[in-house]
Amino acid sequence: MITTNLAELIHSGVGKYYTWNLGTTGSARLPVAKDCYIVITDFYFSNFVDRNPLDVNFDIQEALKNCVHHLRFKSQSESYLYNIRSPFKIEQFEGVDYLMPIGESGVQFNCYQLHTTDVHIDIWRLQDFMTWVLNAGKLSNKTAEPAGPLGYGTVNLAPNQNVVRRVELGLAGSQYIPYGDKSDLPLVDGWREQFLSDINNQTFLHPPAIDEADGNFTYPLVTIGYVLVKEPFNRKRK
Repeated sequence: MITTNLAELIHSGVGKYYTWNLGTTGSARLPVAKDCYIVITDFYFSNFVDRNPLDVNFDIQEALKNCVHHLRFKSQSESYLYNIRSPFKIEQFEGVDYLMPIGESGVQFNCYQLHTTDVHIDIWRLQDFMTWVLNAGKLSNKTAEPAGPLGYGTVNLAPNQNVVRRVELGLAGSQYIPYGDKSDLPLVDGWREQFLSDINNQTFLHPPAIDEADGNFTYPLVTIGYVLVKEPFNRKRK
């Protein structure tokens, strides 16, 4: 979204709006010129079917496991994370099944991301949920959550029973802990409060299925809008 301050920079000639595109790969870099900074204002993420083109035994269940992706914009001092789930359906043509995204086949985000250095953009899969280990229990007395009757009280009995607070995301042992250190469950190395997997050989994107008729729907497409401001970020304006 173009805010008032960015519109003023654009009309004064100090700023300029650009669009920048990535696709095929799950890793890219948006360059930022020296003595300049950028503000990413919007991006469009096209849904896609992430499947292994080398898997001769591929079936719909594998695609269902791989439909949730992390998208991260990270520069030297800033990091922005998005979780996106791609819906898809089976289309049949001449007796052959094809996996196709549903509806508008994408999602539009408005944002205000300020970056003073090159922006690394990564897309990777959520750890296979069939390998998760779920743990639940009562909250510690450090929490500020009020007691029930239907909230997240400190009594591990209905109706004050708590929702799952820890998910060990697969064999790597990384954990998702919404309540962080307010939980009385022990933490292991690799825990995090945000819901994301590590980037490893189980979560990186598969290459596009270039030998398949539906190959154009097997890799990500992201269109990014940003304003390049042609002056240092710390410059004082009159």
